[in-house]
Amino acid sequence: MKQHASFSLTLIAASMLSAQVFADQKVASDPATLGTTAAQRTPVGVLEVTNGDGANKTTSLVVKSGTTPAAATAAVPSLIVTSAGNVGVGVAAPGKALEVAGEVKVNTVTAGGTADSVLVVDSAGVVKKVDRSTLIPPASQATNTTILGYVPTSHASRTVPPSGTGVIEQGCKQNPANNHWYCAYFLPSSTNFYNTFNLAKSIGGYLATMTSNAERVWVNQNIVAAGTGYNLTSNIWIGYNKIATPGNEFGFRWITNEDFVIDWSTSPAATAQNWFLSGEPNNAGGNEGSVHISHIGQDSGSRKWNDVGGSSTTSFGVNFIHMIVEFDN
Repeated sequence: MKQHASFSLTLIAASMLSAQVFADQKVASDPATLGTTAAQRTPVGVLEVTNGDGANKTTSLVVKSGTTPAAATAAVPSLIVTSAGNVGVGVAAPGKALEVAGEVKVNTVTAGGTADSVLVVDSAGVVKKVDRSTLIPPASQATNTTILGYVPTSHASRTVPPSGTGVIEQGCKQNPANNHWYCAYFLPSSTNFYNTFNLAKSIGGYLATMTSNAERVWVNQNIVAAGTGYNLTSNIWIGYNKIATPGNEFGFRWITNEDFVIDWSTSPAATAQNWFLSGEPNNAGGNEGSVHISHIGQDSGSRKWNDVGGSSTTSFGVNFIHMIVEFDN
């Protein structure tokens, strides 16, 4: 039997009093709009309203649609409100206050201010609020892609070296202080600075830069060292290199154009936080200028920094067979 009713909002209100309206019914505020023929009165949707009480009464409102009553009954709900108050659009069992399968369009948005937070979507599709300051680095610490020469990708979009190349990704970790990712790689043969730079570029990141003691200590403990790190015992190129600009003397610069954090309390002059061996970098003979982390056997395992020629494949008699690639996230 086809049924029709002349209520709309009163239907929902009735559900609060344990009224139930189940499948295969056409509902309209004006019965005349239901049509005069059987075909016109055939329901093409399902409306179920319960109060959530009793066995299997887990939803408060379900709306489905289909070309036939059977198809509508079997369809994923167009709209569902669970007894817990969760609302789903195009999903059968919303797990959050609002869950939508599909794109969301907002026609009007009120302008925000500099103190407002930013909405982001995590890997599970959940919208979260984050402090905008965590997404916008200080200008002095932002990667300058003009200086770097290319636009790096995120850690999630990196290219994993294909099998057969001998390049092995040993693992990646995220630094909670700057949200950057650092990935450790084993290289099949000793590699000079220029080829290592290009390899990091092809993966999507850049040779690691460590502009503060805090960042250097984190990288050493979590990436370089044995135990919590990946036990990178050989020399390791980093992104600090000699450059020459027309009309100027040679100078050193981070490949990202970042600035060192400065210790202003040192005497007789303020100093940049760094980890160079004494007297380094010295561009010895005018032929050096590419910087690396020293191998574990140098300087009692301090892993201090030194510069050598960019074409070198050894330093202190030890190869360059490890690489650290950094990713802005």
